[in-house]
Amino acid sequence: LAIARDLKPAAFVIEGLSGLAGVALAEHHLAEAMDLVVTYIDDLAGTSIAQVAEPYRVYLTSYHVFQANEDERGQMILGDAYRLLQEQANKISDEGTRWSFLRNIPAHREVVMEFERAESVQGDGRMVER
Repeated sequence: LAIARDLKPAAFVIEGLSGLAGVALAEHHLAEAMDLVVTYIDDLAGTSIAQVAEPYRVYLTSYHVFQANEDERGQMILGDAYRLLQEQANKISDEGTRWSFLRNIPAHREVVMEFERAESVQGDGRMVER
């Protein structure tokens, strides 16, 4: 972890740190999960998503860690993931294939669902009926 903080994490390091953050989160080690995410989060934006094998899984793990720690950066990360996903989806001309890209890949589907859920929450925290 100390070495990763000193280096600009490459895509494979970002994925590894994200995986460790996911494990820490699953074990309810919120501070450890946060330390791991903070190590790579600034570099995630500067890394081409083409270099990351599962970029949306990394974004989702980061989002969940921020949410669990009640850190407002979670919404920013989720918005970034959704925007990037939509940019990719909009390059697909066939509507059925685009729908499949957004809904049949588990990480993509979760980004869309989390974003839509977050968008449906009003400022007072109540869910809005859709």
